[in-house]
Amino acid sequence: MKKIIRRVEGRTIRGMVLSACTIASLAACAAEVPPPVPDEAGLPDAAITAFQDYLDRISENSLVCATDDISAARALSAYVDGDAVPDFVIETRALHCQTRRGEPAVGYFCGATACSLPLLLSGGEDGWQVVQLMSGNHVRAMEHYRETRIEVREIDRGAPGGRNVLVREYAWREGELVRINEYSEAAMTGSGTR
Repeated sequence: MKKIIRRVEGRTIRGMVLSACTIASLAACAAEVPPPVPDEAGLPDAAITAFQDYLDRISENSLVCATDDISAARALSAYVDGDAVPDFVIETRALHCQTRRGEPAVGYFCGATACSLPLLLSGGEDGWQVVQLMSGNHVRAMEHYRETRIEVREIDRGAPGGRNVLVREYAWREGELVRINEYSEAAMTGSGTR
């Protein structure tokens, strides 16, 4: 009987020690405080100014985009560069810019099948910078372990039958945004007829 009690006590003590070690390990991993949720109110003024400067550069000062239009064209917010300040992707299809002659400016952003997707990086002390992602039809942010990735999807024009989607993934590594993955996958089709 005493042997059984000692064996149960030994197991209980071992179990308590293992539980304490597990809790201590989890507490050490959770020491990093995640950044707050990206601001949904709109783009910061400095980001809008950086984007307007970018538009002036690509159009040789011929594009005019209102601040409200730029803010409304935000496609997503994510923490890409690890500085705890949200970064933003602009959906250029949604921009209502005009050329200085009053013409629509869609030709500056969109081709036959896709539109450009500029990423506004907070850049820390250097201020905001615009990094051009590959053109696409859809963009989303996703978490891959502890890394934020930007995924851009577009129709894969090189695939036979036009039923594939080209997917490109970007991540912030060693101080710069790099394309880390590119693949083609079957397009999801609806159940209706064409």
